[in-house]
Amino acid sequence: MRLMRFFAATAGAFVLASFFGVAHAKDESGACVKDAEEAAIRFVTYAASNRAKTLDLLNWVSLNRYRQRVQQLMDDQYAPGSKAFRERSLGVDWTFARLKAATDREFAAVFLAAEGSSTRVKDVAVLSHTSRSLGDEIVVGYTTIGGPNPGRRQRILNVRQTNACWTVEMPQEAWLRLDEVAGQLKATRANVPPARLGPSSVSLQVKLASFTEIPGMEEARQRGVAGPYGRVWLSKEYVLSELDIESATAGSDCNVTTQGLEEPSVLLTFTDEGAERLKRWSSTNMGQVLAVTVGDEPIVVAKVAGILGKKLSMCLKEARMDEANLMARQLMGWQK
Repeated sequence: MRLMRFFAATAGAFVLASFFGVAHAKDESGACVKDAEEAAIRFVTYAASNRAKTLDLLNWVSLNRYRQRVQQLMDDQYAPGSKAFRERSLGVDWTFARLKAATDREFAAVFLAAEGSSTRVKDVAVLSHTSRSLGDEIVVGYTTIGGPNPGRRQRILNVRQTNACWTVEMPQEAWLRLDEVAGQLKATRANVPPARLGPSSVSLQVKLASFTEIPGMEEARQRGVAGPYGRVWLSKEYVLSELDIESATAGSDCNVTTQGLEEPSVLLTFTDEGAERLKRWSSTNMGQVLAVTVGDEPIVVAKVAGILGKKLSMCLKEARMDEANLMARQLMGWQK
């Protein structure tokens, strides 16, 4: 009931339609706006009166990043409430596969149809304009007419020039609203780890590591880290192994950027004996580098900044949720 109350409360106020015109195909761009302030003014005007046209002004890279985040939240694997949210927002016939295949216009149109009437604005004007190396910041003031709270407002927009055309970055408030949705969806997770079915079908080891070569250590490459920074050296001895795992649960809680995707994770819970061993090891190796390997691949490599114990979360770089689910099932003996 808590989740459904959230859905009902945000159906009108959650202004997805204003910003869900997210990029999927580059050929949907509109006319080129060659003035930064004009782009900002048009965006504010369109967001109030003709939301579909915001698609013509939004920066393509920013839009695609935003769309990927939306798709992640609406994936059934993200949380049990994801399907309910997707169906309520888009309609019961919108499967996740259809969502991924939708064009920008199709994606935006369904939200526009669900949101209802727009608030009109007048007296739209630029209040300040600050030039920056990575794009300009423009503050736009405007007056809303009608709606629940008419009056003077202002918005802060980041605009960027590409090939002589100015576009608007996905507004920060749109990302914040997605964070709110993510928090509500996570609340629907039971977080009950699968019961152990048998021995782990994949090896896991927690061991000492180093970012520089040390005699006696074996060189390996970190998952998802390209170039020379991905090199790491691993001790042949280990502190814990898959035999010390009490439970392994897949999730998605590794948000590495404020405007990006959450990387999937596997939360490990160790046995009491294993946890005590890890606690003793970490207390005497503060500042050293620890690695967690799965199938001889370093999944986590990080400095020990505190005393470790019962639980340890592994963020899977550049992975999909189904990979996290598979790893958890393998560690719990459910899958080969």
